[in-house]
Amino acid sequence: MKRIYFSIIMCCYNSEKYLNETLQSILSQTHTNYELIIVDDGSTDNTSNIIKNFKEQNSYIDLKYFYKKNTGLASSRNYAIDKASNEWIAIIDHDDIWLKDKLEFQNNEILKNKNKKLFFSDFYIFKNNIKKSRFEIFKEKDNFNTVELDLTPFKGYLNLIIHGCFIGSSTVIFNKNIINKYNFFDQNYKFLTDYIFFINLSKDYEIHCSDKILSIWRNHNDQATNKMSKLYYLEMFALYKNIILKENLKIFIKITILKKFIRLLLSFMYNLYLK
Repeated sequence: MKRIYFSIIMCCYNSEKYLNETLQSILSQTHTNYELIIVDDGSTDNTSNIIKNFKEQNSYIDLKYFYKKNTGLASSRNYAIDKASNEWIAIIDHDDIWLKDKLEFQNNEILKNKNKKLFFSDFYIFKNNIKKSRFEIFKEKDNFNTVELDLTPFKGYLNLIIHGCFIGSSTVIFNKNIINKYNFFDQNYKFLTDYIFFINLSKDYEIHCSDKILSIWRNHNDQATNKMSKLYYLEMFALYKNIILKENLKIFIKITILKKFIRLLLSFMYNLYLK
C-alpha cells in the first residue's frame, strides 16, 4: 500500500511542560514518512531549548524549527502550512499526544477515500488522570453519535453549526490544496480559528470521520481557552450572530442556533456571577 508523505505542523507557545511527551509521540509513529514543522510563537520559557535538543538527538528526522514574534495560533498555523512541502497536512497541538498508529491508520483512510479532503477521528480527553472517549461524552451529554452524522458537503456544515465543534484538531489531516480557497486559518479569531476553518471547508467538501481513537487531548489549567474564557465566549457570540443574520438557512435551523446562542449567553452570565 502507498505510503503518503505528511507534513506535521505544531504551533508552540510556552510549551515546556508537555512538549517532550508530544514530541515523543511523533517519534513513536509506525508511519515514518513525514516532515515535522514546528513554529514557536514567541515562547519565553524553555520551549526553544527542548526543541533544539530534540532535533540534535534525532537528527535523522526532517525537522524544521521556526521562531517568530507572538502573533497568535491562526498566524502560526498559516506560517507552518506555508513552510510545508507535502500535500497532506497533519495537525498536532503542543500539549497533545498521538497514539503510535495515528499516521498509519489515516494513511490508509486517505487511500480508501480519495474524494475526501479532511479526516478526523475520536480521541481521549485526559483530565485528573482519567481518560474518556470524546465521542462517548457527546453521546452521553449532547445526545448525538458523531460517526453517524451526515458529513457530506453542506450537511457537514449544518451539523458543525448545530452540534458545535466535534472535531479534535490533533486528530485532523487535511489536503493542502484546499487551503487557499479559505484564506488559510482566520486570524480574526483567537480561539475559534480551527472551528471556523472546519465550518468553511464543510460547505464544499465531504469530511471523513472515524471512531478509532488516535490521540489524547489534555484538559488542563494552562490551556488558553481556560485562561481567557471571556474572549472565547465573545468569539462564539460573534460567530452565532453572523450565522443567524448573514447565512441563507432555513428558519428552523436559525431558531436552533438562536437557542444555542441563548444557552451560551446564560452560561457566560453564570460564569461571571461565580467570579
